[in-house]
Formats: sequence, structure tokens, C-alpha cells
Amino acid sequence: MGRALPLHGGSPRGAAARGVKQYVILGAGLDTFAYRASGALERIRVFEVDTSESQAWKRQRLAEAGIAIPASCEFVACNFESQSLDDAFARSTFDPREPTFVSWLAVTMYLHRDAIERTLRWIARLGPHTELVLTHCVPEAREKRGVRFGHHMGDDSSRSFPPMTCCGSCATPALPRRDR
Repeated sequence: MGRALPLHGGSPRGAAARGVKQYVILGAGLDTFAYRASGALERIRVFEVDTSESQAWKRQRLAEAGIAIPASCEFVACNFESQSLDDAFARSTFDPREPTFVSWLAVTMYLHRDAIERTLRWIARLGPHTELVLTHCVPEAREKRGVRFGHHMGDDSSRSFPPMTCCGSCATPALPRRDR
């Protein structure tokens, strides 16, 4: 699934122009930035953060599609509910002292408030001139007429869901939809 950044927000291209060399994608899912980057954007180190299960599935889909993982892309396994981002990134080449562009799109609605707050505190401790673009949904706003967000996928939205159960909107030409 290709994701577009909001027009009113920052962008990896703008951050790269300002000298940022790290791009963290929280809840990367099927994000394709690292596979499409060219020119100056190729010098940005991309850290795709998601659950190990989601990453394994993505790697399988990339392999099936014949898409190589660029040397500038690093997978960082983390379950936001049960793991610390500090611990997850300790096993990576990420430098928390350096300015970073952080993208956190369409993730918070699946998390409990304490996981959201822990993640925001982690972002706040990153190097000077770090930028964040996000979409958000606080837990209290997830309920509408007694139905929790994500219920349509058979999930109570307080747990993560495997990417192989998501809807057809996740299909792209490079990563075709997987039949349920």
C-alpha cells in the first residue's frame, strides 16, 4: 500500500533538503518509500518499524514480486504495545542523536493510550530538528455507536492484526492482493 504524506505536513524530500539523513516509518506495513527513493533521497537511511510478523510477510511479498530490499533500508521489529522503541532500535544502526524525519500514519487507532504516549516520548527525545508527521486517533474517539474501530476486520482494535488479513486496499501492482 503506498501512502501519501499530508500536503500540509513535512516530507522526506524536504527533510533531506535540510540535511536529515534518517527516516523512521512507524507502523511501516506495506509502505514503499525505500523502494521508490531516487536521487538525493537514496542517501536517506530508512528504518521500517513494524511487528516481526508484518515484516516477515512484507519480505515474502517483496521476494515474490522480485523487489530487492535496498541497502538504505533497515527493518526494525517492534510491537508498540509490548516493546520499547529504545530496545528495538538498539539492534539497529539508528542514531537517536541525529535529526530524523518520523512518519507515523494510520497507526495510533490500533494502540492503547500508554503505547501512544511512550512512542511520543521516544520521538521527543530524538535529535534536534527532528520532524514528525502523523495521523492520530485517541482511544476515546475510537468508539462510535458501540462499535470499535477495526471491528469490521474482526479485530477489537486493541490488538494488532496480521497484514495478511487486511482488505483489498493493500494491493499495489508490485504487491498484489493476497486472497484471504
